[in-house]
Amino acid sequence: MIVISYEVFQIILVTGLIFALLIMVGALVAIGRRLQRERRHQEGLFDSAEQKWQRRKRGNQW
Repeated sequence: MIVISYEVFQIILVTGLIFALLIMVGALVAIGRRLQRERRHQEGLFDSAEQKWQRRKRGNQW
């Protein structure tokens, strides 16, 4: 049986918790971005690729 000291156990535990929190925050940010993009698509505010190309051809004039 491997015996580890309490301090080492605490360090491993805290490191694992920090990684878990980072992964959760990253997942929430990704979900938020996807929802925001879908909302923009529904409202029609998101430019299609064709509109972007037309604006680029005109010299980026609105």
